[in-house]
Amino acid sequence: MEILNGVSVVGGPVSGLPKVYPITIRDCNNTASLVDVIEATIPANDWLDGERLVVDWAAAFRNLAGGSPTLAIRVYYGSSYLDLATADGVGSGLAQIPYRVELWRIGSEIWVAGWDYSQGFAATWHGGAVNAVTGADQFGTGKRGGILTSQSFSSTKAIKISAQWSGAGSGRFYTVKGARVCKT
Repeated sequence: MEILNGVSVVGGPVSGLPKVYPITIRDCNNTASLVDVIEATIPANDWLDGERLVVDWAAAFRNLAGGSPTLAIRVYYGSSYLDLATADGVGSGLAQIPYRVELWRIGSEIWVAGWDYSQGFAATWHGGAVNAVTGADQFGTGKRGGILTSQSFSSTKAIKISAQWSGAGSGRFYTVKGARVCKT
């Protein structure tokens, strides 16, 4: 029996309510290493066919190290991943961006919505990534969605958002300010 808003619910969890997963947040600062900036564990057999996982986060990034590095963002399910975008020529302006990525389980596949139309539906995975210095669309080479095929849901796996700078430099940072992973 569970208690929901002070009401006893007989028979276990209430269906139809979002499930929020605990997360771990890490920074991708001053390194060229791929860093899992958001990570949530999805238990075995927890993600059912037709259900959607949504990852929302807010991040700030900036390049104070000079040059024109790129910043790549990926989404992982276990060891399978999709490149979501690559920001070209990140400048010294502070970018503060709310992001969202939607992942739908369809049989043994995971359909990932891109920024433009992807997999037959439109969804924003980031809210207008605009360079604070140039005013240009930083993710002009990205905005990708796609499909992760041949996935297994019978073992525990992690959903991760990863970031990677093209080169290390003191003053390059990608900092997640807050995040949520939930199933709807």
